Amino acid sequence: MRGPVEEVKHWLEEAEYDLETAEDVLEDGRWNWACFIAQQSAEKAVKSIYIARGEDVERVHSISALLKGDDPVMTAAGYLAYLALARS
Repeated sequence: MRGPVEEVKHWLEEAEYDLETAEDVLEDGRWNWACFIAQQSAEKAVKSIYIARGEDVERVHSISALLKGDDPVMTAAGYLAYLALARS
């Protein structure tokens, strides 16, 4: 089992890989898949924040569900997720 630091690193590496894949798929003109994979990337990046803070991660596939509340860190993460999706 991975420790917390390794777990965060794992999620961020997965998020980066997914974002790179979304960019590749976008170049092929496969817009729907690019959007889907970019959202997966954003979800994984947001989940890494929860793990880094020692909090439970909801098992959902919804950016809005993951970014709920008034937490400024998660609000910033939401903005970054939006930028990642807009990039696709």
